[in-house]
Amino acid sequence: HRPSTARSSLISGLAALEEGEKKSFRDSVKSSGDETQASANISSLMGNKRVRECLTSYWCMTFASTAAGEVFPLFAMARKPGGLGVEETAIGVIGAGSGLLFCVCQYFIFASSMKRLGLHKTMVYSGF
Repeated sequence: HRPSTARSSLISGLAALEEGEKKSFRDSVKSSGDETQASANISSLMGNKRVRECLTSYWCMTFASTAAGEVFPLFAMARKPGGLGVEETAIGVIGAGSGLLFCVCQYFIFASSMKRLGLHKTMVYSGF
């Protein structure tokens, strides 16, 4: 790209903003040489349906994972009523073993779903 072309496209983009036209995230990407810089803000990201879907599924996964990680040790330690009555060291071994198992399984499941579904559908389906 010649500098004058990039400068003129930037000036025309700024003029469009001054005229009150709304720009989407894709329209606000500016190229300068080999680098591409995106000027994004929260409203432009949340205006994109695919971004909203990925963030929502990520929030659901994170909430469920955090809740399970916090509740399981309490349930395992409880002796009455309905708890497991497990000692602290055993809870640590269970947590370490399940973490290793989840890492290995997630690698293979994520890799195969990426090949079949692509990134967007994988992220959306993995949240539910």
